Amino acid sequence: MLSWEPLLAGDLGRRSHLALKEITEDLLRRVASPPGAGDLPHFSLARGHAGQALFFAYLDRVLPGEGYDDLAIDLLERAAEHLQGWLLDPDDADPVEGIMAAILEHLQQTPWRRHYDLIGGLVGFGALGLERHPRSGGAECVALVTAHLAELAERQGEGLTWLTRPELLTPQAAEMTPQGQYDVGVAHGVPGVVGFLAEAVGAGLAPPAAGPLLAGAVRWILSCKRPSRGGLFPYHIAPGSDLSGSRLAWCYGDPGIATVLLAAARHTGEPSWEREALEAARLAAARDWSSSSVRDSCLCHGGAGVAHLFNRLFQASRAPELAEAARYWFEWTLADRKPGKGCAGFLHWSMTEEGQQEWLEDPGFLMGSAGIGLALIAALFPVEPAWDRVLLASIPAAPAWD
Repeated sequence: MLSWEPLLAGDLGRRSHLALKEITEDLLRRVASPPGAGDLPHFSLARGHAGQALFFAYLDRVLPGEGYDDLAIDLLERAAEHLQGWLLDPDDADPVEGIMAAILEHLQQTPWRRHYDLIGGLVGFGALGLERHPRSGGAECVALVTAHLAELAERQGEGLTWLTRPELLTPQAAEMTPQGQYDVGVAHGVPGVVGFLAEAVGAGLAPPAAGPLLAGAVRWILSCKRPSRGGLFPYHIAPGSDLSGSRLAWCYGDPGIATVLLAAARHTGEPSWEREALEAARLAAARDWSSSSVRDSCLCHGGAGVAHLFNRLFQASRAPELAEAARYWFEWTLADRKPGKGCAGFLHWSMTEEGQQEWLEDPGFLMGSAGIGLALIAALFPVEPAWDRVLLASIPAAPAWD
């Protein structure tokens, strides 16, 4: 485990504590209220009670004795209620066992014709298998996901990659890349594969195919570098589409890729990957808001997510420029608050069901205030944020060769 140290102090720390307090009060009010018509789903990790449970669980770790642990358990139970009578037997002692059984059955289909990525596909199932281990189904899930990834892998040059076929793209993306695309983002692309396989290797769960797949995927990602003012790595590679640079974010862009590369280096003991990861991280740290495409403060592609990744990278490397970048983005996140609006002042810039971009309230983990609160907790208290394993963003301590 890393030795985790608080990042924020002084006036920035004081204002961050205040923002965390207001997020807590806002979430307490929201979870105590019955859902209204048109409210977001209340069961998911990304947008519902499961993600809010993570927030209150970590709040209890740093502020024990306030009852936040009981609230976290209650929110998890509310999330599980959504699956009762569907995937879960009400009498099951292990409520996840029914979910795992359904996932394992789903993973038996071959050939795999669905998404391979973290958010909506194989890598997401694999991440669940890693969390599930050593309980029933975890290792089997990791093995099945790895086997499907091996079946789908394509060789390009000296590397391995995975195609997102056109029928799996949004209509707009399919119009831009009618032959499909090779995605270079953690959320939907090959870096997510790297994050999963590296975690599997580190946990001792990796089947024999995992090592060559991991090495090939890293080589392919590094072959995609396109140095520009917009960063090293593009959004995607596709025939007839030569995109250079991308946003500064977890889902796409250099901070997310640097984080999974550094984690892979630590899990495998590969120093060259560490050098590549830290080069990408330092270049990303030199960018400011003007070239970032950051619009809001969410974990996925907002200021708090960028701040948290730089905090992660700093804690793993102790590079001072990464700490300064994290503070810069926490400062930006606090400045992004709109008092009296949204969730404790935070709004998410998103697309409505009608296809219009507008500012929306979101109390969830990936796009909203619960995730922002978790990033603030990680920056204010000496507790390692293991919750970011769901983002494939946890980085082990340096091995002996460091």
